[in-house]
This record gives sequence, structure tokens and C-alpha cells, in this order.
Amino acid sequence: MTTKLQANTTTRTNKLSLKSVLNILGTVCGLVLCLSMLLGFLSLTIVNGKSMNPTYHTGDIVISLKQFDYQIGDVIVYHPADLDCQRCNIVHRIIDGNATTGWITLGDNNENTDPWNPTNSEIKGKNIIHIPLGEASKIIFSPKLWLTLTAIIGILYLITFLKTKTEEEEEEEEEEEETPRKGKHLKD
Repeated sequence: MTTKLQANTTTRTNKLSLKSVLNILGTVCGLVLCLSMLLGFLSLTIVNGKSMNPTYHTGDIVISLKQFDYQIGDVIVYHPADLDCQRCNIVHRIIDGNATTGWITLGDNNENTDPWNPTNSEIKGKNIIHIPLGEASKIIFSPKLWLTLTAIIGILYLITFLKTKTEEEEEEEEEEEETPRKGKHLKD
């Protein structure tokens, strides 16, 4: 009996330790990712347009990492200095050039090279992760979806809260009904 109790306690302790380690690891990874994005080492871009088909499609997510040097063939995310849109980045492949005079880039689905020759300072990073969401990203990032989910969660919470309240009230009523019966029974 004691051995089973000790085994259960040890198992719980191990599970608790593993859970704690995973929580700490997840938190640290999240902080590192946020810090990397804030410092500009890591960037997340949602593809818009057909210039990189069939490699990337509209709605795909590309995560890029800042590099010290880039090579011909790398798919990069860059933001030309003279581009009016501050939030607009370009996702294209390096086909020629160098870090000094600038890189020549081209969309995989384009016939002509880009009018800009980004230097390393204009490049946000080399694409390291591709999440092929395509058209699904329109749904995932839709404000209507998030409002609907929030409403559903709120309604479910309310239902659970009201159900719990009703059950508590029923238990109290049952206790009140049982108490006088016990009292009558004791008097008899």
C-alpha cells in the first residue's frame, strides 16, 4: 500500500516538474520570439499577390530572419526606402547583385526584375519558415471570426455560470428541506 502511494506521489511530482519545465520553456521561447521581432531580427509577412507563385500564394505567412549576408537564390523580405507604404514589404528571390551595390530581385512568377536593388540594410530577412495558409488566412485573420468566437466563449461562460448558480441553489434548497425532517425525526 505504501509503495503504491509513494509511486503515485513520485509520478505526480514528475508530471508537475515536466509541466513546469514545459511552461517555462514555452514562456522563454515566446519572449525570445517577441524580443527578436521587436529588435528586427525576425519578421512575419503575409504574402499578397501572385508574383511569387507557385512558391508562395496570397495569404501565406512567411517568417524571415535577419542575416549578416545573403546569397543568390535566397528568398528575402525587403522594404525599399522610397516605398510609400510603411507596412508593405516585398517577398522576392535574389537573382544577382551583391551587398555593396544592392541585390537584384525577381518574383518567381514575374518576367521583369524589381525596380529596386535592396541593400542589406533594407532587407528584413531571409525566409526561413513558410506557413501555407493561402485563402484560409482571410478567415483566420478576419475580425468577424474573432468577434464571433469571443461572443460564443462569452455565452458559454454565462451558461456555465448560470448553470452552476442554479445547481448551488438547488443544493441549498435540498439541505433546507432535509434539516427540518431531521429535527422532526429526532423529536419523535
